[in-house]
This record gives sequence, structure tokens and C-alpha cells, in this order.
Amino acid sequence: MPFDYEAEFKQLTLDNKIDVIIDSALRKIRKQYPLRSGKYCIERRPGKKYLKLMCAEIQEDGERLHTEVWCFIDTATGHVYKPASYKAPAKHVRYDLNQPESFYAAARMADWFGSWLYIKH
Repeated sequence: MPFDYEAEFKQLTLDNKIDVIIDSALRKIRKQYPLRSGKYCIERRPGKKYLKLMCAEIQEDGERLHTEVWCFIDTATGHVYKPASYKAPAKHVRYDLNQPESFYAAARMADWFGSWLYIKH
């Protein structure tokens, strides 16, 4: 019996979808750099309109290196944006987490370095 992606998608909350995307990116970075001593994390920072996802490498002594904005997510619409700056997203929607095709594309493409957020022409 084939897997029913539509039924699975309908059961996911926005938080669940964000977890899936974060897990996908973290799995890729750990696979790409298995010998690195640090841990990688992507943390949520809620704002008025957007949820800011921040990525960092955490060293064994607890020091955070390279903390930066990974993406912005509009909590009302589920739209994912590339960061334009530390405080604001870029203008164009990159993914819509409320659309199954877009969500699964984001989950498949998400990576540590943010290349999944560039508009492909």
C-alpha cells in the first residue's frame, strides 16, 4: 500500500512542519561533517509577525559560533522567507508550509547553509 502523504500532511501542525524542516537540515549537516566536534542547532525566536529560526554551531565548551538567521516564517500564513537582514525577511515567499507540495519540497531541500531559500529560475 502506498504512503498517503496527503493524510499525513493534514495531521501536521505548523510547529510539526517546522520540526520536520529543521530535522532535515540538521541530518544533512551531521552527515556532511561527521567528524566536527561541535553540535549544531536551529532555534526558534518568536516575534510579532515572524518566527525567526536561528542556526548556530555549539562547541564542546558551550560557546556558540556563527549564530545567524536561518529563515523567517510568517506564523499566520506559513510562508517561509530568506533573511534579508538579521531583523527582516526578504520580499519573496520561498515556500508555503500550508501547501503539501511546497512543504515536502522545503523538507527535502532544507540545508544548513541556506541554499534552499534561493529562488530558482
